[in-house]
Amino acid sequence: MQRVADETAFDPEWSADVLGPPEVWGVERLGADGVTIRLVVKTRPLAPWNVARQLRSRLKATFAEEGIGIPFPQRVVWHRGVEDAGPAPSADGHRPGVCADAVGRSRAQRAMTASATGAEGRDGATSTPRFWNASCSI
Repeated sequence: MQRVADETAFDPEWSADVLGPPEVWGVERLGADGVTIRLVVKTRPLAPWNVARQLRSRLKATFAEEGIGIPFPQRVVWHRGVEDAGPAPSADGHRPGVCADAVGRSRAQRAMTASATGAEGRDGATSTPRFWNASCSI
């Protein structure tokens, strides 16, 4: 980073905007998705955005040349308690043959609970209360 910053600072195209030698202040943060390293360059007014853009461009190119990858956010989702998830979901996200709400109740269990609690529609048919996230495909 220091080498790339120095090359940019002494480049005739950018040296007029840079007022002092660049300084790498070190690691600012270690995160799950990357490491933040502070690089400070003093510039003339209204120039910091152009200089920063040029530095980032050169750093990215140098990292690529050196084989240093740029991290991106990654998350792992664990589904616990599910032995066999069954067939893959369709385009609308439903799994064929699987009929359970977010709490694991089957369609019959939901209907029994709905009728026992009086959750009925205008025509007297039982319905699933709103707070259940139910989706079925059979």
